Amino acid sequence: MQLVVIEEGGIACDAGCPYYEEGGVVQCHGGPKKSHCLAIMEPWSFDCDKFNPKKMWKGKTLLTPKEIGKLLGTKLQKQRKLYPEDHAEIHHIGWRPGN
Repeated sequence: MQLVVIEEGGIACDAGCPYYEEGGVVQCHGGPKKSHCLAIMEPWSFDCDKFNPKKMWKGKTLLTPKEIGKLLGTKLQKQRKLYPEDHAEIHHIGWRPGN
């Protein structure tokens, strides 16, 4: 199981983010997508308004989510991807209608 830990404290979606793509187009497996966020290529996602991708740790573990939550003293929540792979146009993760 892959474990991703992201520190709280959002950042603006700009060049300060390690996942920011200045050109606005990300080369995905199914072809180019309109996006400023390279994180759409990752198997997980996060809300840039709530979390800071500069403070992120990735690793693998043999523990189950329930066991990890017990060690941390908290209940872990699974976060699914914001858009399915067949979404016609993938926007950056902090995008909201009207932006």
